[in-house]
Amino acid sequence: RVSSERKLMTEPGGPSNQEGVYYQNSVASQYLAELLSLQPTSPRETVVEVRIEAPSHVDDIVVRYADGHRDWIQAKVNLGLSGTPWARLWQSFSSQARDAAFNVDDRLVIAMGRRNDLSEQLLALIERVSNSEDADELLDRLGPQLRKIYLAIERALPKDISAFRLLRLTDLRVQTQSDIDIWFARLDLGSASA
Repeated sequence: RVSSERKLMTEPGGPSNQEGVYYQNSVASQYLAELLSLQPTSPRETVVEVRIEAPSHVDDIVVRYADGHRDWIQAKVNLGLSGTPWARLWQSFSSQARDAAFNVDDRLVIAMGRRNDLSEQLLALIERVSNSEDADELLDRLGPQLRKIYLAIERALPKDISAFRLLRLTDLRVQTQSDIDIWFARLDLGSASA
């Protein structure tokens, strides 16, 4: 007997995954365009290498700058406050921060493709972390929503690294696909090298 009830499951490589891959490639293409640019920039802003799907803990995009520091980027079209993608993000950041390849000036970067309440709250949390002496001071300064996010990060991490320490190394760049498309429309690569 065949059940009339169908179970819908997301296929690996389905539309959601394809959107994520497209977004990751779009973010990477911005850094590749900057690599081609001959516009004068400081060594801290001059891209000299872009790796995509790098053999590292944070593997989406790794950007190296002329001053030697790197951005270790995880691109997420959307991110929820729980679940496997949330846990994997913070675990990969934790592993990368403890890896010998991670230098003192390197940054862990979340490239997020949607502006929403979580992205706004994460931005606020990262800013508060940067202006706090330690985790105790930070926790005293957090309202219920920011505290909830902080504790969700803490729960996703191994016990040997604190959310406070990891957030000190983290940047969040919220950029929609539309933002990226507009950036490319304004880009002038006429001065790029062959």
